[in-house]
Amino acid sequence: MAEHVREEWLPWAAKLKKIREQAGLTQAELARQALMSRQVVSKYEMATRAPKSGVASKFDEILSTGGALRQLWHQLSNSVGIPDEWRDFIQLERAADEIREYQPLVIPGLLQSPKYARAMMQRSGTRIKDGDTEGLVATRLDRLGRLRDDVHLWFVLEETAIRRVVGSVEAQLEGLSHLLELCAHESIRITVVPEYSPMRPGVLGSFRVMRLPGGNLVAHSEHTLGEVVVNEAEKVSRLLTYFGDLQSESLSTSDSMRLIEKVRGTLQ
Repeated sequence: MAEHVREEWLPWAAKLKKIREQAGLTQAELARQALMSRQVVSKYEMATRAPKSGVASKFDEILSTGGALRQLWHQLSNSVGIPDEWRDFIQLERAADEIREYQPLVIPGLLQSPKYARAMMQRSGTRIKDGDTEGLVATRLDRLGRLRDDVHLWFVLEETAIRRVVGSVEAQLEGLSHLLELCAHESIRITVVPEYSPMRPGVLGSFRVMRLPGGNLVAHSEHTLGEVVVNEAEKVSRLLTYFGDLQSESLSTSDSMRLIEKVRGTLQ
């Protein structure tokens, strides 16, 4: 049976093969110097085996690459497990120094707990391959820790998002407890728009606005079938105005925490 090709590692595999051939070495010769079998080297070059950082460093030393394989390994390892359609979104997210997000129905992905994220994946309506769910959950949970150290985050949630049970009461309780823990972070501001807010703007879906280094702004607006990237200055400015209006209708951080605690209490 043919071995599974790890497509995310194909660029690294191709670079290894090219550098080896430029050095005038066969797979067997490289294998002897690296103290491994020729078959293992072949698997790395066909991307049927994922390399570890130590392997990349060893090949760099043998082939005198100046660290090229190790550098590419770091670039690719940061995006392994991220679906293709998420990659640009995730890269922008990691580069941003400010993120503002509005969610009317669910807890935002950056703030989700393990059980809540798993429930969201299982009920997303997207066809997920068998065995891929846990990898996608891990990728989602990893996102917050991959942001810049100096990033500032603002989230506005509708009360519906904290009351609406996703998957199970247990998952919702875990999600709400995780939200309360995150509220204690200095760089994270989470506020809730109460159900009775007659002056709230009529925003129909979730969106986020990210500020990138240099001051550039880019936004994502979600709809039923996916997301739309918004980078036209006028439209991004309109979303920022919506966000400010929603913030003005939301409770303070401390009052939002009390509301989350109250909702959690009703579920226990």
